[in-house]
Amino acid sequence: MINLCRALSSLALAAFWGAVGAAAHSVTPALLPTESAAEGQTEVSLSEPALAVTAAEATHLIKASETVEAPSDATEKTDAAGSAAESNDETRAPEPAQPQKPELQILSAEGVALAQFLWEYRIVAVLADTPNDPHFLRQMRDIEQGADALIERDVVVLYDTNPRAQSPLRQLLRPRGFMLAIIEKDGAVAQRRPLPRDVREISAIIDRFPLRRQEILERLPARR
Repeated sequence: MINLCRALSSLALAAFWGAVGAAAHSVTPALLPTESAAEGQTEVSLSEPALAVTAAEATHLIKASETVEAPSDATEKTDAAGSAAESNDETRAPEPAQPQKPELQILSAEGVALAQFLWEYRIVAVLADTPNDPHFLRQMRDIEQGADALIERDVVVLYDTNPRAQSPLRQLLRPRGFMLAIIEKDGAVAQRRPLPRDVREISAIIDRFPLRRQEILERLPARR
């Protein structure tokens, strides 16, 4: 675009100077001698219409070339701004990934060996003779609503609603109907309840365990 504008400017200037030369050449025959009636002297009149028209055309061409050249500069500035914006996007540091929130493990007790949880998790066991037991439904609903408190206390939830399967958990606890039980990390059965308990009460029971108290002291030394 810049080369085109420069070419138009050169053509306009050439036309201008060509018109000036042609006008100068035409001045000689336009010198028309006339006799003055009053003084008897010879006067010379110049004829300039051709020079004036040609100069106007040349001026118009020059202005037109300048008009064409102006958008070119604006286009270059726009392209430069776009390139700078793309460069900034490429060099922008990626946002750090957000850590995933831990989820409470709620597992069926069928075929699950209890030994795999030793010294790592406490077990909150929920057992019933049928999944439609109202106590069982209420207990599982309360556990889901208070999941954060149980995660903080290293709890995994095991449920069993199939007496015929005789899971290792059922063989250990031998429930009659509904039962809520808490098994400490060392594998000892710490609590048994024949009715549902909310998560706040379950958390309070866990916090009284000697191992849990030791954990609190280790994690929060200010509480010593």
